[in-house]
Amino acid sequence: MLFRSAAHAIDRCHLAVLAIDAVQGVGLVEKKIAGLIQKAQRPCVVAVTKWDLASKGGEKTRGAGFRKEYEEALRRGLFFLPDVPVVFLSSVKKTGLEDLGESVTMMLRARSVKIGTGELNRVLLRATEARSTPVKAGKKLRVYYATQVEGPLPTLMGFVNSPALMSEAYERYLSNRVREHFQLGGCPLRWRWRGREKK
Repeated sequence: MLFRSAAHAIDRCHLAVLAIDAVQGVGLVEKKIAGLIQKAQRPCVVAVTKWDLASKGGEKTRGAGFRKEYEEALRRGLFFLPDVPVVFLSSVKKTGLEDLGESVTMMLRARSVKIGTGELNRVLLRATEARSTPVKAGKKLRVYYATQVEGPLPTLMGFVNSPALMSEAYERYLSNRVREHFQLGGCPLRWRWRGREKK
């Protein structure tokens, strides 16, 4: 029932805020909800609550690198959501709310970004030159060009010789390069692949 209602809420939202108890960390429930967010392709911000308890009186008492180490471990646990913003909140110390607001605003802007066709294709060209496209049954994927189309997220229409040759791993690689270049953070991209003969 919990995951059914969570899935319903995620499907209806424009942006998800995943709350993580700083003391308890990432457990099975948090991983399952992260998986639902990833499957629904929703922008997400991870909010670590009760940070004052986890840091035991402040980051200085745990060492300057404690927060960084904590975030790295958290990201490993939430591998479903790479590159999402992570903010640390403390209701006792009243810290982190401004960071949360800024991260939410950033992700909503990324969700509605306009990507120029020329610049997009220069990014894809560099990406395909840096990492060879997949080969299946002796046939090599060729990416001709791509353009942004209407959609609830940044949605890209890519023209290739055969959509069946595109692998999930290579699509993820292209998405990472595009998000990196256009500073989209962890905002998901949607791809639609269309086959065409090269003229």
